[in-house]
Amino acid sequence: MDELHLWRLAVDPAGLARIALDQRIPADDQDHGYVLHALLCGLFGKAAAPKPWFFQADRAWLWAYAGHPLDLSKLPATGAQRQSILTEASRSKPMPTFRAGQRLAFDLRACPVVRHGKRDADKASEHDALNWQARRTGVPESSLDPRVVYADWLRTHWKPDSGAALIDCQVSGWLRPHRGTGQGSGTVWRGRGDGRLRLPEVRFTGRLTLTDPTAFRQALARGVGRHRAFGFGMVLVKPAAS
Repeated sequence: MDELHLWRLAVDPAGLARIALDQRIPADDQDHGYVLHALLCGLFGKAAAPKPWFFQADRAWLWAYAGHPLDLSKLPATGAQRQSILTEASRSKPMPTFRAGQRLAFDLRACPVVRHGKRDADKASEHDALNWQARRTGVPESSLDPRVVYADWLRTHWKPDSGAALIDCQVSGWLRPHRGTGQGSGTVWRGRGDGRLRLPEVRFTGRLTLTDPTAFRQALARGVGRHRAFGFGMVLVKPAAS
């Protein structure tokens, strides 16, 4: 990827509420993952909808990476549809030039799940990494340190071809999946009840050193982990403090 642009989609909360009502998305979709997924698919089409993305709830801004500037006039959605969902504050800017050896601070909202079973997406099960570590080792979850388990998950899923080496990472917060889904605590589920996924959410912060700027741009565009279409996996970066 030669270019990388940072998009900021300024979402109209009233338009978001209309989409939730039209799509019959329950009000307990607290992180807006499902309704924003529906919004992006409606604006861009399912195949072209940006992922990963991150929603800044206090400003109602959706951030995403793309290989080109944002041009709302070229979206499949009509002008009226766009105006009912996005505000004039939507814009994009090119990401700065990266250089080998540069140190960056990162912020990441990720979904730390482990897949188990058949590789077929419809048959493989997914588990919260903390729950899976307890099952795999026989150690009770209460005896495991979530910060250690989730940090290990990130180190495992930070791809060798990402163009950057982790210096350090911290787990600054986490939210476990809802329980009582019928598949055991900590299991991400699909196709039960309303069909929604119950996903663990972890926020990581840390520092990294760039080794290959081109590969790093591609890694930013790709994101980290699964469920990137629902607001997970976008790595936000800024210059690291010296």
